[in-house]
Amino acid sequence: MVFKIYIQLLLQLVLTTLQSHSATSRISILQSNYHNLRLSFSVIDFGAIGSGNYYDTIPIQSAIDACASSSALHGSHCLVTFPPGKYLTATLYLKSRVFLIIQKKATILGGRRLEDYPEK
Repeated sequence: MVFKIYIQLLLQLVLTTLQSHSATSRISILQSNYHNLRLSFSVIDFGAIGSGNYYDTIPIQSAIDACASSSALHGSHCLVTFPPGKYLTATLYLKSRVFLIIQKKATILGGRRLEDYPEK
């Protein structure tokens, strides 16, 4: 239980740090290098609302899964983009060759319920 709380706090710290980087940060440079990729999926296109009031876990995971499948099919990297908004989510499972692009004024919020982070 303490380990889960530690992981949740660590995730919140990482996401906050990523969002606070300036335009000259390594994260922004990484993002700009991959904007010309043709494989890109917006979480909005998969049904994410981005209000911060409702869980967007299923649409976000669907975008990640579709991106990973397309990446494997085309043999290239793929982007999952988060337009401005607040995306409340439980556990997400990232995939190889998938990059998450969190645009300015976009925030990913971790769920506050213990059941949002199941043991696997």
